[in-house]
Amino acid sequence: MKLRKMTLNINGADRMFICDPEKDTLADVVRRLGLTGTKVGCGTGVCGSCTVLLNGKLTKSCTKKIAKVEEHSELLTIEGIGTPRHLHPLQVAFMHHGAVQCGFCTPGFIVSAYALLQEND
Repeated sequence: MKLRKMTLNINGADRMFICDPEKDTLADVVRRLGLTGTKVGCGTGVCGSCTVLLNGKLTKSCTKKIAKVEEHSELLTIEGIGTPRHLHPLQVAFMHHGAVQCGFCTPGFIVSAYALLQEND
């Protein structure tokens, strides 16, 4: 096991962490940094609950090895889209229209919808 110090721009702030690049996934690192909004459901990238934006592209964080992520990449998680006190309009719309189901997959849905809106803006 060879540990590596790495910095990513996560939700607009540079965050330094130590990881095992061959073992750790992006989801592992996000969780270790205390960002618990991104969920891991299936662990294979199929369900989408782990979806984040990496350098502006939708990425399944449960399957993305840190070894494949460039230093200083930009990562946007659900925590970077809105806050509990100031929800993003997309989060409000999901709530008002009952699109939250049990809530486990909702962060991935919101990140995916956010990416679509950014792409078509």
